[in-house]
Amino acid sequence: MMDSSGEKAMSSPDLSIIIPTYNRLPLLQEALASFAGGLACACEVIIVDDGSADGTPAYLRTLGAPYRALFQDHRGSNAARNAGLRAARGRYVKFLDDDDWLNAQQVDAQVAFLDAAPEYDIAYSDYVMRWVQTGAEAFERNYPVGDVVDAILSCGWAGCPTLTLIVRAGLARQVMWDEAIPRHQEMDFLLRLALHGGRAAYLPGNAGWYRVHGRPRINDSGDAAMALSRLAIFTNAQAFLERTGQLTEARREMLAFCYYDCAERLFFADRAMFRSILADCVFSVCPTFAPARPRFMAVARRIGYEKAVWLRLAALRLRAMVKRPGLG
Repeated sequence: MMDSSGEKAMSSPDLSIIIPTYNRLPLLQEALASFAGGLACACEVIIVDDGSADGTPAYLRTLGAPYRALFQDHRGSNAARNAGLRAARGRYVKFLDDDDWLNAQQVDAQVAFLDAAPEYDIAYSDYVMRWVQTGAEAFERNYPVGDVVDAILSCGWAGCPTLTLIVRAGLARQVMWDEAIPRHQEMDFLLRLALHGGRAAYLPGNAGWYRVHGRPRINDSGDAAMALSRLAIFTNAQAFLERTGQLTEARREMLAFCYYDCAERLFFADRAMFRSILADCVFSVCPTFAPARPRFMAVARRIGYEKAVWLRLAALRLRAMVKRPGLG
């Protein structure tokens, strides 16, 4: 099994690792093998099967301590994470996608760090991007961000894969995962942890491998869904900041830029939604908003705002096409 402290791991573990899975048994087995036998902390591993039909349920029923299997109808990864979180017994929780790998040594270091630093609720580390088809890897270094809320709203930091995070279980249960958010779930979870008072610290070191491949993940949707998810995340954040008296003028400007980014992503797919976001979100939260592009604003004054947006985005698309291999 994973470590020599099986009884302690099941009764009062230091850490609960929660893994949602759906129809990806070989990848799940690789994920489990990545840290099997390597953890020094007392740990339980909660695997939540989200309605698989590929043999995953039968495999999970063969596992003993410190593994725990939960089963549910297919409801998506956030519902599976919440089921695991409600069942978790650890003082800390870590969420792992079923196709990613953990670095056990860094996980132990994160547990030790939070044990020694009660003023922090979250620790996050670096990670490695690994492309499955080629085996290529790239080390992705995180950095201290100070205020996590401002770091995310400024669009300068989009959060990080959940495998890099370890969170005090009480705070995670206070926040839970938003089951209505289909994309950018990690960013949403981290943002809401910070909005609820969670203090985050950066602990250097590789927490694991975020694997990139062509197969669909447990959640998969298109670019429009990504933009709409971001819109919902920022709308919820604005409501929370207003309700708690934390919506400063600086954050109004940050949110306006976030909303504008969502609107631009939907410009060609849904022009009516583009206009709605500008009116109901961008200029509602910050009436004086203007994109920080002097040339764009000069063009907009001459031909109209929407035509100027069309020209800018069309030029960006053309530039991207020209840069593709074999086209320029």
